[in-house]
Amino acid sequence: MPVAEALSWLIAIIAGSSLIFAVLAYRSVMR
Repeated sequence: MPVAEALSWLIAIIAGSSLIFAVLAYRSVMR
């Protein structure tokens, strides 16, 4: 596996999890 591919997967996973966490935090604050 190339390093660039692994980095892109890692960035995508981190971005997705942080986006989900941001949505959950926003909903908990607005409730």
